[in-house]
Amino acid sequence: MFPESVLALCSLFLAQFIRFSFKEIPYQFLCIHIYLYLHARSLFMNNVSFFLRYRVKNPFRRILSQYIRYKMRYLRKNDILPYTYMDDEFTIHYHYGGKGPVLLFIHGFALDGMMNWVDVVVPFSRHFTVIVPDLLWFGKSSSTQAPSLTSQRKAMETLLRDLGVEKANVIGQSYGGFVAVDLAMKNQGLIDKLIVANSPGTTFDESTLEPLLKKNSLKTISDLFVMKDGLDIKRLVHVASYKKPYFPEFILNQLYKQFFSKHHEEWRILLDSLPEEKKQVENDPVDPLHNCNVLVLWGEHDELFIRSEGEKFARLIRANFAVIPGAGHAPQLDNMTEFIRVIRQFLIGPSDK
Repeated sequence: MFPESVLALCSLFLAQFIRFSFKEIPYQFLCIHIYLYLHARSLFMNNVSFFLRYRVKNPFRRILSQYIRYKMRYLRKNDILPYTYMDDEFTIHYHYGGKGPVLLFIHGFALDGMMNWVDVVVPFSRHFTVIVPDLLWFGKSSSTQAPSLTSQRKAMETLLRDLGVEKANVIGQSYGGFVAVDLAMKNQGLIDKLIVANSPGTTFDESTLEPLLKKNSLKTISDLFVMKDGLDIKRLVHVASYKKPYFPEFILNQLYKQFFSKHHEEWRILLDSLPEEKKQVENDPVDPLHNCNVLVLWGEHDELFIRSEGEKFARLIRANFAVIPGAGHAPQLDNMTEFIRVIRQFLIGPSDK
């Protein structure tokens, strides 16, 4: 029987090769299914009864942990290392590395910083000092403060101050875009270039969510993001991803246990309080956003925040507006190559290739 690590690594390398040839196929989907295929062949050829017993133990737990370890090694190989900041108010887990001007990545309302940005940050670490935090109540970050957009912004301010950052470029996607915009508006002069991806900022109109909520028989947006089981993850994936990858139910259930089973109360407060917090800042002057170079980026087929919302926000703050084709609400996952290309061109100019 082949060792566990050999099977896992074979699945990862095969997935990388196939994904390079057929970029539209989701990488995680390939890893899981190639791994399970190799496992099935190995176990079946050695002992059918052992294979049947092993299936009950949920082999995806092992490929998930192997996948995370593989990505952590990938970051370490590129000198992007994990750190933790702690004080009386915040515990902030983050990755830090690279060289050059600071580029802060703020993730959306799912998973954690590393799982959202791991394949994006490495190319940028060659030109920037990259900082990839877990937002509060995601990943390994937490706080004694009440859950709010303000507490998220204060956590980012605290982390940047602790790292001695006086000037930064910032990328915020979805909920992370709200945090990034609030960070820019409350800290004039801190941000040089700001990228807001699939996040309508200060012009957010929650009424535009009603068709989506009605279609999915939901009362509030928090019902979409605060999930109870793997089937709720399936619904969120189908809303957020244009490619709508398929995952078997047992895989969805393991994902739920790993990433979505905690902090439900805090997540619901964060989402339910967002419209009211937006009202408190919508009359604030947007001059700080005029003083930095802003790119508003949108997935072509976003079902959650419709494209017109992004265009409206870009007009208000006089920002550049770009569309990522073949992508939904998470363009960094649906069309990562184009996502990186557009951001790279905005930050450092066209590629020499």
